[in-house]
Amino acid sequence: MKNTPIPRFVFLALLLPLTFSACSKPAGPVDCYELEGDVTRVDSKVKSVTVKHRPIKNAQGKVWMAAMTMEFPVKDDADFAKLEEGAHIKAKLCQRPSDLEYWIGQVTVLP
Repeated sequence: MKNTPIPRFVFLALLLPLTFSACSKPAGPVDCYELEGDVTRVDSKVKSVTVKHRPIKNAQGKVWMAAMTMEFPVKDDADFAKLEEGAHIKAKLCQRPSDLEYWIGQVTVLP
């Protein structure tokens, strides 16, 4: 039996998934805040929504983020389905301090 070297592309195809899984960070804790505002744009290509929101306060009542118009990713398909331009919404703005990822969820459309 002859000792044949493994082709480079096969080696890389096996090694890359292991490399990326070793680089992934643990999720870590998530902070959530109440968000209320008006939807100004819905982008179904990237599953995000632009909201003109009121000031967002932390649990102690201190303003955590000033009122502004900002784009937010929406992870949950059911939440995204509720969103349309002109809707007044209340939602949870969630942010993971370890990697600064943020998104909105638990969306409620208000009258």
